[in-house]
Amino acid sequence: MKSKEVDSFCEQIMNDDFHISNFHKFQNRIKTEIISIRTKIEELNKKIDKQHLENINSDEILLLNLRNSTKQ
Repeated sequence: MKSKEVDSFCEQIMNDDFHISNFHKFQNRIKTEIISIRTKIEELNKKIDKQHLENINSDEILLLNLRNSTKQ
């Protein structure tokens, strides 16, 4: 959501030029933005989890290699 939209909405409220239909439009816009942000957060969390698993796997491989090398 653009800051101009927020400014306009706030200005309407301050100037008593506020209509409930404007509020509903603004409310729906905010809901859409929240859903978009949640989706982005979920995607980032998945990437982080995947990277973490990859790091763990590589650490395990290194540890196994180290163990094997000390046995020889």
